[in-house]
Amino acid sequence: MEDTIAIQRLKEGDASGLEFLVNKYQLKATQAAWLIVRDHHVAEDLVCQGFLKAYQSIRQFKNEGRFQSWFFRIVVNLAIDYLRSQKRFVDYETEELENDQRFASAELSVEEQLERTQTMEELGAAFRKLDPEQRAVLVARYFLGLGEKETAAQLGKPVSTIKWRRFTALRQLRQALMDGLNSSERKEKQI
Repeated sequence: MEDTIAIQRLKEGDASGLEFLVNKYQLKATQAAWLIVRDHHVAEDLVCQGFLKAYQSIRQFKNEGRFQSWFFRIVVNLAIDYLRSQKRFVDYETEELENDQRFASAELSVEEQLERTQTMEELGAAFRKLDPEQRAVLVARYFLGLGEKETAAQLGKPVSTIKWRRFTALRQLRQALMDGLNSSERKEKQI
């Protein structure tokens, strides 16, 4: 089944259309939400809310657009709104990697696996320091593979704002990674 058929069925009241869309987009939407809120349970809840919103407003969806973009816009906006409603950023310092095995590979030596895990932790720590809007722009670009115009349309912001957020987010990531590298070098010299 294709998205257009599923959407048509959904508009006609056939729940199999929603089931198809959930099966197709749930995992990637949950991953995108998690990258923003950094809480697996909250991400799952936000995706459920996203599907409910999509279901309630499916008649407003224009078939010439892509459902994936429209739906991910709903989920990303819900994630940003959630963090704003918390009036704080999620405490990432107490969060650990859920599964270090996802970074392991039979082709890598133990040292290479440890180095890769450390790099991912450093990148994750730097990513978590970004504000939710910056994370949303990076998730849209590098995780969902959207261009600037599509990201701007998804987030309801001008392209210039998206470019600026991406530029400042990447600059902050670079700086945080450099600070971490410099800190590691100082620790090594002390030992």
